[in-house]
Amino acid sequence: MELQPASTALAGLLGAIFTDTRLSLTSAESCTGGGNRFALTDTPGSSAYVDRGFVT
Repeated sequence: MELQPASTALAGLLGAIFTDTRLSLTSAESCTGGGNRFALTDTPGSSAYVDRGFVT
């Protein structure tokens, strides 16, 4: 899967926010089939703030 530039930029911005605030992210997806999670975990360093995700 290739990400659109806007998705990459948004994932980087969210990553910076989660890193700065020392928060973690857990997500649940359905219609997106894990696409949002893919965009977030495709960002270097994301394992510091991405906790887990569920695709239902």
